[in-house]
Amino acid sequence: MKFDNESVLREILEQSLAGYWDWDIPTGNEYLSPSFKRMFGYEDHEIENRADSWQKLIFEEDLPGVLEKYNQHLGSKGQIPFYKEIRFHHKNGSTVWIICTGKVIEWDESGNARRMVGCHIDITERKRMEKALQESEEKYRLLFNSGGDSIFIHDQESRILEVNRQACKQFGYTRAELLSMTVDQIDSPEEIQHIAERISRLIQKGHIRFESVHRRKDGSLILHEVSTTKIVWDGREAIMSICRDITDRKRIEEKLREERDWFEHILRITKTGFDVIDDEFNIQFVDKVWQQVYGDPTGRKCYEYFNGFSRPCPNCGIPKALETKKVVVAEEVLARENNRIIEVHTMPFQHKSGRWMVVEFNLDITNRKRTEEVLANAQKIEALGVLAGGIAHDFNNLMAGIFGFVEMASGASTEANVKEYLADVMQTIGRARALTQQLLTFAKGGSPKQEIFPLFPFVEQTAHFALSGSNVACRFDIASGLWCANYDKNQIGQVIDNLIINAQQAMPLGGTIVLSARNVALSDNEHPILKRGDYVRLSVTDTGIGVHRELQQRIFDPFFTTKAKGHGLGLATSYSIIKRHGGCIDVYSEPGKGTTFNVYLPATRETALSSSDVPIEEHKGSGMFLVMDDEGVVREIISTLLKTFGYKVVSTVNGQDAIDQVVTALKENRTFAGMIFDLTVPGALGGKEAIDQIRKMGVHTPAFVASGYADDPIMRHPGKYGFTASICKPFLRIELIEMLEKHMKKKE
Repeated sequence: MKFDNESVLREILEQSLAGYWDWDIPTGNEYLSPSFKRMFGYEDHEIENRADSWQKLIFEEDLPGVLEKYNQHLGSKGQIPFYKEIRFHHKNGSTVWIICTGKVIEWDESGNARRMVGCHIDITERKRMEKALQESEEKYRLLFNSGGDSIFIHDQESRILEVNRQACKQFGYTRAELLSMTVDQIDSPEEIQHIAERISRLIQKGHIRFESVHRRKDGSLILHEVSTTKIVWDGREAIMSICRDITDRKRIEEKLREERDWFEHILRITKTGFDVIDDEFNIQFVDKVWQQVYGDPTGRKCYEYFNGFSRPCPNCGIPKALETKKVVVAEEVLARENNRIIEVHTMPFQHKSGRWMVVEFNLDITNRKRTEEVLANAQKIEALGVLAGGIAHDFNNLMAGIFGFVEMASGASTEANVKEYLADVMQTIGRARALTQQLLTFAKGGSPKQEIFPLFPFVEQTAHFALSGSNVACRFDIASGLWCANYDKNQIGQVIDNLIINAQQAMPLGGTIVLSARNVALSDNEHPILKRGDYVRLSVTDTGIGVHRELQQRIFDPFFTTKAKGHGLGLATSYSIIKRHGGCIDVYSEPGKGTTFNVYLPATRETALSSSDVPIEEHKGSGMFLVMDDEGVVREIISTLLKTFGYKVVSTVNGQDAIDQVVTALKENRTFAGMIFDLTVPGALGGKEAIDQIRKMGVHTPAFVASGYADDPIMRHPGKYGFTASICKPFLRIELIEMLEKHMKKKE
């Protein structure tokens, strides 16, 4: 069964676009369309564009039901539709029945509704007709037959023989005047030439219908739909013409055409497909958005047209919508459109023929689903980060002593084989230190110590180093005028290293990795995660085995790996590093074709800083150093190292003991050359509290904070908390030397 597309669309638009609204929930501001306000007898300026303005018009006894539906909609996060028939007060005091529908389309990060849109449909006439039908079918027929149509009885020579009261009223003549006239006297000049042809057709067919423009007594014109039938009047052949004024209907049809064009424009720019399907899955209508993609829908089933299936789709919402007479919402992946994800709102309605159909609105939610996946990954990484950070801190404390004593043993030994063994131990411990750093980076972002640098040649050198000795080459495609970035060289080097090694492992038979860099200026909402601004995009592309779609959602999960020897921290750590830099990592992959990782780093137009890379290998000092750490092995190694530099050492296990030592020294008119404090001491005063009290005594001795919590704000900005500098556990002798040389020399 095929219905006229125009009539189906008109009926849908008549029921759905009478008036629409757009509500900014936090502010209460709400756009109300002019047609919305005219429903209640108001001009556009008479009702303020706020939610409480039109809610005052709702019948008091109907308002609780409206609020209940609204709260259900919010509580279900939009799964329960907002739909309610409501009574409103018209400006003239009458009652207007409205179907109110709407949907929250924006939520904030806390899950609160931000924006809701919907429409109001005037069903007053429907309610009136339903009431009239209930009162009496006979009364309805009488009312219909004696309605507002003008009726003329005339002969084949066009002489008017009889008219009804409405004809006199509509044309402005008395009955006597009309009975003395012919039909051509009330026709417009353009219509007179058609009279003979219409009478000829009527004689042949017995009944015809046409549109005609008539002229009133005052000269004004009126458009009629004329239904003409052959009858017998007073024993002779005659013609009865029923003239229905369709001036308003034509005006409404024109308005509907304008609204339809606007509606289709909205669908095009929002990429929202719109279709009408009957109860046998036959397509009755599809909008231009769908036709541009899938072609002519004439005579085709929806499942074949959209998906190329030979039977209904497995998760089709049409049967359920027709059975329950309720809106069904489901997600669908369009394989023929590169797996674009749409949210299908299937709404049942009854056609004027009595047959049930559905109208489907198909919203593109591909970006939303992609954003949800990214946020889910971020939440998982953040949760596991707390655990990883604690483990890394404790591990750093344990390694601090091992690191220091092995390094000292290596320096003290004169036996070549012993030094060789100790070098192997240092290398192994170094790997453990690197793994701990990855855990810290994964946990809290690893406290990036950012400086403004060009990304090249640093990135290029890092990539070459990562590929040394492999059968994979790297080709570079760098845009001219590449912006600088404010970044931590060690951490971004770790990201590049991870991505290059990942790409190299994806090509076991060899190949070429392409590393490109581009300046990218993002506008609002152009990227699902990133804000508007300037970025440098580093892209690492391989031609390897690729990653299946289902695995792409997990590759940034900590400890997830598809490699036999992988530990699953590389990409998770890289994700955390880039996030802490204010950027993000995207992945695009096709199995069998390769993978591209896009790294976005916020760009800067500032000038790059210069730095010196000349290492300092020795330090000499004198005086007394105060060391505070709750771990005995850490106290011992720091004390031993300081003694080799020429210092004497006093060590304590907590902050209070350290304060007491300073107080005693002040009383004895002694001073400390320097202090090294642990940041935190379980169950006792830590370095933060101790240095605060010591500085209040007027002591300005250089004080250094040491901790395995590299991400702590005190470690990033020690000067704000009374410390001179910070050093992360475990540290090498050379790192301690560099810190002391830099800050103890200033004191001297």
